[in-house]
Amino acid sequence: MATWRVVKSLLRLRDQLDAQCPGRSKASDGTVGDAAHQADPTSDHNLHVYPQLGPTPVVCAFDATHDPGRGADMGVVSERIRLSRDPRVAYVIFNRRIFSATNTPWTWRPYSGASAHTEHMHVSTVHTGLADDTRDWQIGATMALDEQALADLEWREDAFAAMSEDIRGGRYKGNPDPTLGKHLGVVALKKIAEDAHAAATRPLVEPAPVDIPALVAALRPLLEAAAEAGAAAALARVRFVLDAPPV
Repeated sequence: MATWRVVKSLLRLRDQLDAQCPGRSKASDGTVGDAAHQADPTSDHNLHVYPQLGPTPVVCAFDATHDPGRGADMGVVSERIRLSRDPRVAYVIFNRRIFSATNTPWTWRPYSGASAHTEHMHVSTVHTGLADDTRDWQIGATMALDEQALADLEWREDAFAAMSEDIRGGRYKGNPDPTLGKHLGVVALKKIAEDAHAAATRPLVEPAPVDIPALVAALRPLLEAAAEAGAAAALARVRFVLDAPPV
């Protein structure tokens, strides 16, 4: 009778990595915690009993070695997991960054823990029955990835969030004219939405989830507000071409 086990979803992730990168290093692979991990009772590397996962103590964390030379690039894998928004994920740490499903969901944030996690990716699962879901992880058939496309999409997500409040107040690029500032911001957001749609519909190795209806819904009130504020007059006074991210 087993005294402990690793949740099944993480065993599936490990098996997929082994199949895709059969020669990958496993020097920093890990599941059950060592003495250092055991000093932190909240660590998912330690054994816990969760009602939805049965009476046997489980480990809800897996460390996968970063070995890009043999195809196991955890920068790629962690980003694909982030974009997939897999409901089994609690949080992922890699290379001084962390994202989670609950804290500013699915957004990379700086990580300053004792380990920088440069030598491996850490994946923690939720503590529910989903942790034993053995469906394939959306990490692609190979480690090849259109990195520029992903970077572009991530910039658009961040830019949209950062610009929305400024545009509502007519402060885009610090322009003191509320009407003109709002108009320039609306033009920029239109461009972001159009580019995001183009990126989402062209054939990527792993299509990135872009919620076009949500973008359109967010843009509509801004466009209407700009029109009411005299955007047409503003347009007649200025030429504006968005050819670079705002600075």
